[in-house]
Amino acid sequence: MNLHYQIILKGNFQQSGFRFHALQAAHDCSIRGQVTERNGNIIIDAEGDEQDLGKFLKWCYSSKGTAAPESIVVVKKPLAYYNEFLIL
Repeated sequence: MNLHYQIILKGNFQQSGFRFHALQAAHDCSIRGQVTERNGNIIIDAEGDEQDLGKFLKWCYSSKGTAAPESIVVVKKPLAYYNEFLIL
């Protein structure tokens, strides 16, 4: 069963390359959706099966270095039926 999570990572991600790393992780975890930066925070819309989303969320929570999030909020949303994962 596919699910859609909006993942909000709060912190300072400007110039960190985090969106590119999120794209790589999404591909590794078979996640579709999009990632964008807004006001220095990262907004990820992720769709996939429960197991793949679990792997992707684990990656989000384990990110380290200068792009480590201060906090993460995960909200379940209706499916948007993404075909791929994009950086916006």
